Amino acid sequence: MSPASVSLPPPSKWIGPHPVLAVTIELQTLLEWLAAALQPMATVAGLSLGLGQVLLYREDVLALSSSALWLWLSVLAAAAVHVGVVAPLVTHVGVGSRAWRTLPSMAPGVVFSATVGSPVLAVPVLAACFPGAQLVTKSMSQVGIGLSCALQHNGHALYVPLALVFLGTSSALTAELHKPSTWLWLALLTLLSCFVPALGGYNSRNGTIERPRLRLLVTLFRAWIVLAAATSEPSTVWSSLAPSLPLLVAVDLALQPLLTAVATHDHLLWTRLVAEHCAETCVPLPRGTDLQTRTPGRASPVYL
Repeated sequence: MSPASVSLPPPSKWIGPHPVLAVTIELQTLLEWLAAALQPMATVAGLSLGLGQVLLYREDVLALSSSALWLWLSVLAAAAVHVGVVAPLVTHVGVGSRAWRTLPSMAPGVVFSATVGSPVLAVPVLAACFPGAQLVTKSMSQVGIGLSCALQHNGHALYVPLALVFLGTSSALTAELHKPSTWLWLALLTLLSCFVPALGGYNSRNGTIERPRLRLLVTLFRAWIVLAAATSEPSTVWSSLAPSLPLLVAVDLALQPLLTAVATHDHLLWTRLVAEHCAETCVPLPRGTDLQTRTPGRASPVYL
């Protein structure tokens, strides 16, 4: 049968897109239009969010003291090694390219996620940065976002062991820190911290903001104190530990932007590796080529 003799069904009988897919496409079009309209105000919004965080937690920030300086330096060193050594090595081994080449194009998404304190809230900004960086396709970036949402708090795992060691050295349990069981317990708490959000909802009854991660870590650490100090008085140990808890809250608050940026960086690395594996990386275009990535009409099932 020749191609000219092939008959197509009437247009009324063609199978259209699924209703759910059609609604998703329209929502994506609306979000892209809103992002393009609000983009000029992004700088002012970022500054206002950062200033609002400082004013909201001014009492916690004032609780910082010089005794937490070594914890700050340790976290900064761990983050620098993670981002500057481990991540480029993984990128070079996994995809055979430099990790710093597209970092300037992804800077708006990283800064926005550090400002709002959540990589998930920065998903629209990150999705808009991927085409501009010519890193991966828009569809693959969204797949990577969905796969890495469960590990969005992995940056906080860099400092959880250091924070708990800080609590231990500030109490009467310095000798317990040299036991292997203690470090196994710290590894378990580090793994749990990857899945617990830093800040929860606003408690209107107490007028405070809940911190689920700190509550979980302090509870488990207190249980470890009771088990480790069973031969002594646990109440005495806990009373010596209690004054350092506000300082830990302040350190957690002050380090949250840095660790959120680290988590976003890990998300970008994970997306790049997934895109390379699925062969959905962008082809570098000549200079001067206009992709028109902000046009709402480009929204289609191909980009979902």
